[in-house]
Amino acid sequence: MGGLAGALAFCAFLALHAPLSPRAPTDPPDLESILPTTAPGWQVNTAADLNRFSDTLQTERFVQRTYLREDEQGIFQITFYLAYWNPGQASASLVATHTPEWCWPGAGWILLSLDPEPTALPLPSRLLPPAERRTFENEGYPQQV
Repeated sequence: MGGLAGALAFCAFLALHAPLSPRAPTDPPDLESILPTTAPGWQVNTAADLNRFSDTLQTERFVQRTYLREDEQGIFQITFYLAYWNPGQASASLVATHTPEWCWPGAGWILLSLDPEPTALPLPSRLLPPAERRTFENEGYPQQV
């Protein structure tokens, strides 16, 4: 009985002394500075028309940058899309609908394959967390995502 009374007293103490105000807002990350604007041997394009997605995404913080390189094997393209929502700005389920497995099929792309094994992404300076890979197609145009 004493343990239960002590636990209740501790909970009451925490409830009375816990701050009721939300955490102070922090500055959002500068998404454009995360992705390089130049890369040796690559043509770099930054999308300028993303504001058309603001209402759907419920955020104005996003950037899309595409890197293109052509060699004897053809054109190699890498596109990065980053978006940021302040805490409480959008529900987790809304944000989740903008991941490839939800967003791409919703935009008319067909999932062709899902690589079950995450792929390690080594960089010269560090190792990034494993990435998932999917292949989509729309009107005969495949995309590795």
